[in-house]
Amino acid sequence: MPFPPSKSLAQTVIQLIGGSGNEHVVVERRPEDGFLVYVHVSLLLAAVLSHPILLRHGLDLTAPAGLPDRPRRLRLVLFAGMLTFLIGFAAAATYLPPLLLGYTWSANPTDIQLMWQVSEIIEVMIPFVITSGFAFEVPALVVGIVWLRITTREQLVAWRRFVVLAAFVVGAWVTPAPDPLNQTIVAIPICLLYELGLLLARRVPAESAQPTV
Repeated sequence: MPFPPSKSLAQTVIQLIGGSGNEHVVVERRPEDGFLVYVHVSLLLAAVLSHPILLRHGLDLTAPAGLPDRPRRLRLVLFAGMLTFLIGFAAAATYLPPLLLGYTWSANPTDIQLMWQVSEIIEVMIPFVITSGFAFEVPALVVGIVWLRITTREQLVAWRRFVVLAAFVVGAWVTPAPDPLNQTIVAIPICLLYELGLLLARRVPAESAQPTV
């Protein structure tokens, strides 16, 4: 954290997500809550910002050494993955908090006024936002690993059932409610994005789609 909290990326994310509740948001009750929220978001952002490096090493280790024009392909796949991740992350951080929180307040079956602390909003919304970024990245990575000859589209189709299972596990993790409806709402877009990647992978030239031993 090289900058003061008022100028850091973590503080920007906290203000963007935590300020989406308007009059329904209350200040923290304990003095340490604000600092703990800042540290929590900073650690999550550190994991997100290290994602390109980890992805770059993962693709470099798994892509065949004899792949034609290998460095350029790696750069393009990494760029596409990061671009789609940022789009999903930015869109979710901007639109998901007011949408989800507004639904929570409107669906309240009682006359009790709901009030959220900033730390509670961050705890609920940050997993949604990060998961949205990774979900948007799925189509680019599906096409990328086929183009890099890491695997074939047919093999990815065979793994579809495992992707569906993983999507529902992620849905159970990021949703605050234990009911299967919320889990399904999260899992279905992930499955659809995977199917979109399989559909786009059909356009990879046949000679570029075969894994190299």
